Amino acid sequence: MVKHVPFYQDINPLILSNFPIISKATFNANFADLNEAGIMRDVAYNFALHAEQTGQFRAKLRGLTVGLSTGTSGNRGVFLVNNTEIAQWVAMVFVRVLHLNVYRRQRIAFVFRTNSNLYQATSVGPITMRFFPLDLDNPDVLNDLADFNPTVLVAQPSALIRLAGYKKRGGLSLIPGRIISIAEVLTERDRAYLMGIFETVIHQVYQCMEGFLAHTCALGNLHVNEDVVYWEKRYLDPDRCAGGTAGPPSRFRATEPPEKRRYHPILTDLARQTQALIRYELNDILVEPDAPCPCGSPFTHIGQIEGRADDVLVFLNEPSRVVVLFPDLVRRAVCDSSDTIVQYVVYQLNYQTLIVYLDETLLPDSTLCRTIHTKLTALLIQHGIASIFINFLPYSQREPETKLRRVKRNPSLLYPES
Repeated sequence: MVKHVPFYQDINPLILSNFPIISKATFNANFADLNEAGIMRDVAYNFALHAEQTGQFRAKLRGLTVGLSTGTSGNRGVFLVNNTEIAQWVAMVFVRVLHLNVYRRQRIAFVFRTNSNLYQATSVGPITMRFFPLDLDNPDVLNDLADFNPTVLVAQPSALIRLAGYKKRGGLSLIPGRIISIAEVLTERDRAYLMGIFETVIHQVYQCMEGFLAHTCALGNLHVNEDVVYWEKRYLDPDRCAGGTAGPPSRFRATEPPEKRRYHPILTDLARQTQALIRYELNDILVEPDAPCPCGSPFTHIGQIEGRADDVLVFLNEPSRVVVLFPDLVRRAVCDSSDTIVQYVVYQLNYQTLIVYLDETLLPDSTLCRTIHTKLTALLIQHGIASIFINFLPYSQREPETKLRRVKRNPSLLYPES
């Protein structure tokens, strides 16, 4: 499709390295020149937003389905797909994620922020699909979900945790045979909690505006869909990748610590027809595994999705040198404080202040708060960061957001690469 996209007209398409690595900002700024129809980003965005607000999800723009990402970092992405691309997505999800048998009756519940053509298009034969809103405080939504009695439940971790809470307290009877986590980072702590309540493996889909990137194998480990996505890496450790350029794919590095194995993925979607996604760098922070997956898949194994660059905490140490703390380190400090912690968020307000939002039932426990304070302080000191104020507030007082992020910072505190 490159020859039909103005952005790449002067590039020899036979050599991938000829193509520049592009960021989300570059992609958005050149939106019209990166899609075959020449549709402007503002036009597509307003069209999709109107469809969301009016519920007209079957509407199309010049024969194309237009969708919006949830906008984790505040800037919602816009994607365009044609009917063939939708059919390909449906087929891949059916086979690789849902493991559906068209001869067996299945009920699939999507608990999402908004509905879409992508989900409505797959209600066929004995397979019934239904969309449920994220309004899980509404008894009608919970009753409808219980009455539907899904055999497959697809939702983001924050929604799954809330449903698990209702189930644990006896307020919701759900026994799905397959649960799929999407959209948000699924931490090991949250996955273990969900598996304990639902008594089944929690599968994941790594999918975003940029495409269907990875899914879990039978063992619950993520693998890149390398038959449709070419995968490059830009390592975050400067010793691994001189100059910050893209490194070659690697399978695992058992002898290296996690800080040496973090990277930003750079993807090229081999199946896209409407929008060109070539050497597109995500700001997601992934970690290579320390061992190959026992399932034997030849596809690249993602050890962990740690978060986004927006989730990295940024501090100044005594000589005013910038020091970063990756989200997994912060999550571990909190979770290692007690097995009773389920709902929490750590928010960096400024260079001197952290706010820990904790479940209201746990806040009166002064011993627990002191333990969290001690572990976070020890982590900060270990990285040369001192004199940080750590405050505790009720979980209900955190800033509302479309995606749960356990660790995040004030957007005014810029990541060193920004």
